[in-house]
Amino acid sequence: MIQPQLIATDVDGTLVETQGNPISAFTLRTLQSVLDMAQIEAGTLDVLIRDVFVANVVQEVVERHEQEIDAEVLTVEVDVPVDCVLQTDRTLLYRILNNLVQNAVKFTDEGTIGIDVEPMPDGIQLVVWDDGVGIDPEFRPHLFDPFKQESEGVARKYEGAGLGLSLTKRMVDILGGTIEVESTKGQGSAFTVVLPSQSEGETPVVEGNEEYEVSLKSE
Repeated sequence: MIQPQLIATDVDGTLVETQGNPISAFTLRTLQSVLDMAQIEAGTLDVLIRDVFVANVVQEVVERHEQEIDAEVLTVEVDVPVDCVLQTDRTLLYRILNNLVQNAVKFTDEGTIGIDVEPMPDGIQLVVWDDGVGIDPEFRPHLFDPFKQESEGVARKYEGAGLGLSLTKRMVDILGGTIEVESTKGQGSAFTVVLPSQSEGETPVVEGNEEYEVSLKSE
């Protein structure tokens, strides 16, 4: 008999299976991406600003991917000051980092992925790097486009909905930051995110050629 599937959210708002038949990680990630995109496009995303210990977020993300990391026999290098604190939305920071680490794990069959955090006078610089398959220069302009993947059609090698990096870019925009990528095909990639410390107020969310207002709240 097929039992009903119940899905809940964890402390960072990420979908998790709670009961019933197993739900694939791919299905959960796709559902999460669709829900995140819907919230952003509808302008219903609340941003809660508070002091966030960045090292704790990094640890949670690495632990979340431990099974995949072990299965791929990957080495993880982490360099983050234990006392690094950023005024930002913890959930969005978690999802930005989670998406980038997930991407690095997916496209690195063997080798090393790394997470480096450097405090800055008014924020942090976060770098997620890997020595995986890298990105074709011709695909680079479409990297943050929704539903776009370098590997598509019958030759598609990696599963995914093509929303992860697009959502990551939008979440970085919401927090007033920037994201850049350096990559060499066959040698790996490095995504650099710069996030400022936030304060209570209003900040624009970039959506195409329009701007939407998202309410910033302080705790």
